[in-house]
Amino acid sequence: MALGRAEIRVVGRNGAWLAAPDLIYHYVEAHGYLPPDAFIDGVMSDRLPDEVHNQ
Repeated sequence: MALGRAEIRVVGRNGAWLAAPDLIYHYVEAHGYLPPDAFIDGVMSDRLPDEVHNQ
């Protein structure tokens, strides 16, 4: 898997976009990095931008 050339973007509960380098996978897997709760929530929710505004 080639990492380091992209960004992961998710939508938070409040509709704000949150972003991380795709290397976050490596940081989590190899180094035990724990992203902020808002980012984890955005990843796990699989929210789309339109869904946030229609709630």
